[in-house]
Amino acid sequence: MKYIRLALVGAGAIARTHLDRIHRSGNLQLVGLADPAPGAQGLADSLGVPAFVDHRQLLDTVKPQGVIIATPNQLHWPVALDCLQRGVA
Repeated sequence: MKYIRLALVGAGAIARTHLDRIHRSGNLQLVGLADPAPGAQGLADSLGVPAFVDHRQLLDTVKPQGVIIATPNQLHWPVALDCLQRGVA
């Protein structure tokens, strides 16, 4: 089976809901997590994916096919623009 490689930007409460959906799907694979919060590294470790403090580094390193933006609303647009500049959905 071919998986869609997804990254997650944000590691808060909303991100946890998205993580649940990713794990329940049969065709999605989490490939990285970006969040500057101290707890993000521990979450990424528990998921077996690399953690990044900066979403741009995540995009450039793991090259996901898509990104779920789970940050506070006012932070969505800069992350979305960085994704679009790299051709990431």
